[in-house]
Amino acid sequence: MSCAFVDKNISDLTAYSDLSRKLGVRTDYVQGGGGNTSVKLDDRLMAIKASGYSLCDVTPSSGYAVLNYEDMSAFYMHANPASLSDAENEGAERTKAAVRSIDGLKEVRPSVEAGFHSILKKYVIHTHSVYANLACCALEGQRLIREALDGSDIPWGFVPYIDPGTKLAFAVFAEIERARREQGDVPRVLFLQNHGVIVHDDCEKACEALHERVNLLLAGRFGLTFADYPEDGRFLAGALAGGRFDDDYLLRRPLFPDQMVYLTGSLGESVHIDYKTGAVVCRQPENTARITMEILTAVVFIITNIEKHGFKVLTMGDAAKRFIAGWESEKYRKSIAGK
Repeated sequence: MSCAFVDKNISDLTAYSDLSRKLGVRTDYVQGGGGNTSVKLDDRLMAIKASGYSLCDVTPSSGYAVLNYEDMSAFYMHANPASLSDAENEGAERTKAAVRSIDGLKEVRPSVEAGFHSILKKYVIHTHSVYANLACCALEGQRLIREALDGSDIPWGFVPYIDPGTKLAFAVFAEIERARREQGDVPRVLFLQNHGVIVHDDCEKACEALHERVNLLLAGRFGLTFADYPEDGRFLAGALAGGRFDDDYLLRRPLFPDQMVYLTGSLGESVHIDYKTGAVVCRQPENTARITMEILTAVVFIITNIEKHGFKVLTMGDAAKRFIAGWESEKYRKSIAGK
């Protein structure tokens, strides 16, 4: 069945779909329903990955929500978050109001990160790349990024950890403005402490290439290549059997929000780890079990390689953990991703 909206924007939506799916098959870039992408179709409308959906789910006619980003970007660029009585709620309401119902497309909830997507270039990639998080989850993160990108001429920024959603969107805009004032350039790459990386460009191929280049440079800083990321369970089993980890460590010292979202309420209940053999038993639906294994592998890979090189692992603080534990948006995303 033809959809007039898709037909009108088929070129951009095809490019967007191809980009999303290329990223989505890489478990070193995204785990489960993590990460998000977007494309601005004109001076008003933006397609952004739906909350809880995998990047692999994006096609020219599905897996994304359509928003009027014009109103959203004006809010994030001109409002003073300190003057808002409830910035998180205000941002959520702005996103909700911006959603457009399109004949022929399934109605879905947009990514909670729609705010920062609205203020960036045409194509936006946000991943939870393990290579970016080797730096973003290390106490020495900014130094490691600086060393990795030295001589690359890539303009970048760094956002200290802040709650996902509205507050993060304001923080991203603040970092862009800081870089513009101090360096005279807009960062094309933004590193998010204990979270991941954002890359944006007006060309999808340039955006994809920059994302890959940045990750390759960061992997190289740790003596790694993309081929070193484990594709089977042997690495995970060996690491879990090594005595470094236990349920308490994995639950109480999360590196990033998705570790909490997908392991809390599962590890020790529907997911059991034998720390003598490293075997992981998931009594979960197949898709949920796959996500669990992807998250565990990413977490253990990041911690192992940070410590291997003598750096200090940086975990989420108590306030950050409380926010994620009580955030309805993350509960919704988990419920969709597990289907």
